Amino acid sequence: MVLGIGAWIAYENIGTTRFLPPPVSDISADPCDGDWPMAMCDPAHSAVAPVSGPPVEGRLKWRFDTYEPIASSPAVVGDRVFLSTGDRRIVALNAETGRLIWERPVSAPVNSSPAVAGGFVFVGLRDGSLLSLGAETGEIRWKYLSDGLEYSSAAVMDGVLYIGSGDRMLYALDAITGDVRWTYEASEMIITDPVVNGEVVAVTSFDGVLHIVDVCWLSA
Repeated sequence: MVLGIGAWIAYENIGTTRFLPPPVSDISADPCDGDWPMAMCDPAHSAVAPVSGPPVEGRLKWRFDTYEPIASSPAVVGDRVFLSTGDRRIVALNAETGRLIWERPVSAPVNSSPAVAGGFVFVGLRDGSLLSLGAETGEIRWKYLSDGLEYSSAAVMDGVLYIGSGDRMLYALDAITGDVRWTYEASEMIITDPVVNGEVVAVTSFDGVLHIVDVCWLSA
């Protein structure tokens, strides 16, 4: 009993950490067969895609025009190119022809680059919305609304989606359900893209600070 009371007092009065349960899935935006599934290619931002065969000459194959400037980079997975636009759309294009496969009108312009993992497309909007879309049809699977503008591009690793926000928060959400696993408050707004490995997520804030956050533990 004495030990139990002592442990309870320590928990209530001393900064503690508690281990999070695992996410619903283990999906990651990892490249394979030359894919480019997210900004800078993968959660670690290696900016290197595995390719085979000799290099080819760069020639214009097709083009896709939008009505407003494009402030994001596309993702390429399989035979599809996924693109977010300044004219309030997320689109999927045929990688060989540029033909429009589907488009999803959204509630705000988009600066966030899409991240593709496990058959889903994840992207943030400038009104603070974070969307999960089905990669096949573009249907909305879940939506989370933050309190700040979303300029950051998501990283998806081991079933968890990481993204920064203009509300100074770094969010870690379950990629399948959209449920918040934890949040970390930085010292200023976050407009850069988080970089993730198996142990930490790194992100910078607008005041020039680099934040290194444990991916598995949450301060109580």
